[in-house]
Amino acid sequence: MGHYNPILWTGYGFYLIGAGIQTTFGRSTSHAYIAGILILEGFGIGWTLQTALVAAQALAPAKDRAVITGIRNLFRFTGGSFGLVISSAIMNNVIASKLTNSDLPQDIVSQIRGAEFNIPAGLTEPQQQTLLDFEMDGIKGVFYFLLGTAALTLLLSLPVKDNGLPGDEKKKTEEDRNNAEIEKSTGD
Repeated sequence: MGHYNPILWTGYGFYLIGAGIQTTFGRSTSHAYIAGILILEGFGIGWTLQTALVAAQALAPAKDRAVITGIRNLFRFTGGSFGLVISSAIMNNVIASKLTNSDLPQDIVSQIRGAEFNIPAGLTEPQQQTLLDFEMDGIKGVFYFLLGTAALTLLLSLPVKDNGLPGDEKKKTEEDRNNAEIEKSTGD
């Protein structure tokens, strides 16, 4: 194609759709449904990781491409670290909030430590189900964070300038080819 924006936008679109559907997951959602949605989301993420790097390199002067690649990788790894911390904080806070407002005995609540979610021994079946529901609520909080992240990345990709790929013959217009021929013939 010679242009990266169509692939970038399609990828972010699939990522956004997958992240949106992910917010509907529940404790009884079938594994096949989850796998299908994660495959869709994986295609979207896969289409954007390298394409975003190609776009950054195409927009940078040739002498700065190595620096652009390094900076992009630094931001990618830093973003992953922050994403993990933010997701853990969301999950911990949602679970803690649910536990605080529940009618579970305090000795049970004191045994639960957020994302290290262990179901204490000796609980009744309804208490176990309540704790599992709290964990699912925490996970859904993370899914909503990922949905917001997917929407933000799509919006931030829309104004990316697409001049095509440097040195790609497909982007040259007929006029460019004619000008090159004129320059070549006058130079001889």
